[in-house]
Amino acid sequence: MRTDIHSEKNLKPEDYETLDYLYTKAPEFFGSAGAFADEMSAFRVDMKRIQKMLQERGANIHRGWSRCDHCGAYYNHGVLLEHRETRELITVGWICAEERFSVSNFEWKRKRIEKVMKQIKHRRGIFAKLRTFASENREAVHLLNKYHEKSKFIDSLRNQLINKGSLSRLQIDCIPKAAERAATWAAKAATWAAEKAEEDAKPKVPAPEGRVEIKGEVLHTRVDDGYYGPVVKMMVQCDGFKVWGTAPDSVLSETVNNGGLKGNTIKFRATLTRSDRDESFAFAKRPTNAMIV
Repeated sequence: MRTDIHSEKNLKPEDYETLDYLYTKAPEFFGSAGAFADEMSAFRVDMKRIQKMLQERGANIHRGWSRCDHCGAYYNHGVLLEHRETRELITVGWICAEERFSVSNFEWKRKRIEKVMKQIKHRRGIFAKLRTFASENREAVHLLNKYHEKSKFIDSLRNQLINKGSLSRLQIDCIPKAAERAATWAAKAATWAAEKAEEDAKPKVPAPEGRVEIKGEVLHTRVDDGYYGPVVKMMVQCDGFKVWGTAPDSVLSETVNNGGLKGNTIKFRATLTRSDRDESFAFAKRPTNAMIV
């Protein structure tokens, strides 16, 4: 028969003050992502702080904090109480806390921790599935990690794998082709970036304006829809500036049998209007007297 001040016989609920909430079965934090990470980290710090307080001032009735110091039952959710007169600390399960000590306003904490524990359990289940998937599909996982920053499709598959732990067979079969496309585009992007860097390093001069004669290399062409049908546009690299305008039919007919206009050096007269954004770029109108040099 217990005779201490915390027993049922000697209990006076008004002599106790609630200090904190307890969860005795909190596992080590698992996972590197999720909104519960910071909350779980703070929770562990609180638990260590409470354990230290119990070592210093705990009643230690049952040699542990997972049993209620009032009734002796085991619990997961509980409350840390301080006896005002002796400043002795006890831990009480949530049922005794509500029914015998009339402790309120901690139910929301209990639900919060239960939610965090549920999330951790869910993430552990996903990780177990992910580990199995990775062992069975090593090449697919390698391609997902290698190309996810270069392809939105691959990135979406990778995110689905992280969130669900697996992919369908059809999705797995799509990965090699998607990775090949991503690698091709990455190589082209690197080439374009190198060409742009080389172009930017060249000296630039303000493009002329008005009706002038110009000469330069055709960098590339594009077919646009004009008012009277398709129109071929061309980008011409001149000495220190570029010109964009319509390609005359006369030079198009000359180059149709030798691979097109791109790469040829062209000379023509046109009316140039300098760009507002780049003074070394101009738009050409009404080209005449065009010829391949």
